[in-house]
Amino acid sequence: MEIDPRCEVHPYREKLCDYAALIRARVLNVLDSLPSAKPFSVDGTSDSDTRVYPLVQMGMFSVNQENDFLTQLFSSQDNSSTLTLTSGYFNFIDDYGCLISKTGKYAMNILFASPQANGFYNGSGLSGYVPSLYVVVSELFFRTMRSEVRMFEYTRPGWTYHAKGLWIESSKSPLSATLVGSSNYGYRSVHRDLEAQLLIVTSNEHLKNRLKSEHSRLMEWSSIVEASTFLRPDHAVPRWVQWYSFKDLSLDVSSWMQ
Repeated sequence: MEIDPRCEVHPYREKLCDYAALIRARVLNVLDSLPSAKPFSVDGTSDSDTRVYPLVQMGMFSVNQENDFLTQLFSSQDNSSTLTLTSGYFNFIDDYGCLISKTGKYAMNILFASPQANGFYNGSGLSGYVPSLYVVVSELFFRTMRSEVRMFEYTRPGWTYHAKGLWIESSKSPLSATLVGSSNYGYRSVHRDLEAQLLIVTSNEHLKNRLKSEHSRLMEWSSIVEASTFLRPDHAVPRWVQWYSFKDLSLDVSSWMQ
């Protein structure tokens, strides 16, 4: 492997912390070079009706723009806001799970794949039990969530579900927002993968309506999750999968329950 001479620290022959610091400095230098804009006014009037903000997440290099934004968003005490979040794989990091289920005051709809819409459904060998692991996680979250939070499962015959997105609406603000990008809001997205998202904020009524219809279409193939959902045969989790979830995968959801 040939290293570019502009890379002043070798990625594996020298200290990883030094290489990470170099990458962080260079990424932040690029982000800082982007032109800044005045924030939207409270009433939504501005020199433009739509803004796009890049958010980068490179946890292994201590670049945490997305994590910082989501932590602030999920901590919101604004009960006039409604969040709609979707991911094919429901597995929040503990911080997000705790903030959503206990701290926030907003309403929230969470849409994720049903066992049948999971990409590993009917997989060969151990991979076929991956949907059961997600049933374990979703049931634990269901038991702890606030009354303002609702969970939905996507089920469409012959389809798997991989949609990702977050929509933010408010009954007291002319602004709406959406996140477009690659995050699944789990451990890998925050700490391992390199993620890039765009936060789109708009007061344009036509665009706001299109954003609303975007997540509404996804909801057309969803059903609300209730306690009875986890009693259905298609949500049955083998005993050994339950044990494995807690012992080997260390699904730490204890902070949600405190």
